[in-house]
Amino acid sequence: MSLKNHHFTLNTGAKMPAIGLGTWLAKPDEVRQAVSVALKQGYRHIDAARVYGNEHEVGQALSEALSSGVCSRSDVWITSKLWNTDHTRAEAAINRTLSDIKTDYLDLYLVHWPVPFTPAEDANMLFPRNSDGDVDIDTKTSLLDTWKQMIALKKKGLTKAIGLSNVSKDAVEFIVENSDEIPSSVQVEFHPLIAPLQKELKDYCESKGIVVTAYSPLGNNRQSLPRIIDLDNVKALAAKNNRTEAQLCINWCVSNGVCCIPKSVTPHRLQSNLESLNFDLTDEERKTLNVLPNTLGTKRFNIPIQYPAPNGPWLIDLFNTEHESCAIWKAQSNGSVVVA
Repeated sequence: MSLKNHHFTLNTGAKMPAIGLGTWLAKPDEVRQAVSVALKQGYRHIDAARVYGNEHEVGQALSEALSSGVCSRSDVWITSKLWNTDHTRAEAAINRTLSDIKTDYLDLYLVHWPVPFTPAEDANMLFPRNSDGDVDIDTKTSLLDTWKQMIALKKKGLTKAIGLSNVSKDAVEFIVENSDEIPSSVQVEFHPLIAPLQKELKDYCESKGIVVTAYSPLGNNRQSLPRIIDLDNVKALAAKNNRTEAQLCINWCVSNGVCCIPKSVTPHRLQSNLESLNFDLTDEERKTLNVLPNTLGTKRFNIPIQYPAPNGPWLIDLFNTEHESCAIWKAQSNGSVVVA
């Protein structure tokens, strides 16, 4: 049985389409066209964020699609994210996003990172620096403090659901145990090479009815390393069964119970990605993807301490990797940030 037209039901009862369009790492002026094409092709899930710098392009494309009858607002799932500089001013942040996207509400609003930055007076300064020249991390505001603001946004009807992103299992568990509002979704890096590292988080979320969403489901090339779709055995497998490498990865994610938001700006790839659920993975395809970590090791592509200037590095240990051993700060399971 194929996964075509599949969706995930959140703990609010809302149904989130299993495949969405990611807008991270798109170049200026690409997103408007990509979203426009995607909506015409049948995408009904757009993933955005303030820090991507293109929410106004999402809004332009959405407005055009609504006015031309391509879709109605109730048909389109829109996710956005609270940026790190806005953990103490969440309502102003979501209102800015709503204005840019040209909508009255979001379907899902996520805390983008469990790392508050000290907000600058200029709300457009997204990576403020301290006197040492490092990204200025706010150690006074906890994730629970921020979560309380998120709950208030939902109560005001500015978003229909709230969630977290780039968090550990312990951080999610702390929020669940110390709040009346359980996150509806958690968005993290997820693909075959990171699956063993995310298993504990994924299992916990599933036990609490929290939907997991995968960003970078194909890997990404921020570190100039081979993506999953660049691996020879994945390429050979895709060619053997007349699939694309991306289709294999997307189907693998969704068939593992994870929503998937691949990014593309190319019309034929957008269409191809959307068709990723039109087939069932063969046993060979599933096994090949499942065992990639056995031969290549686990891999996390997205680690803020490795971000280049001007947006990084963030000198914080978030994932307890060897790359973060030089961090000044460390994120705690209770959502606070302390000296490493």
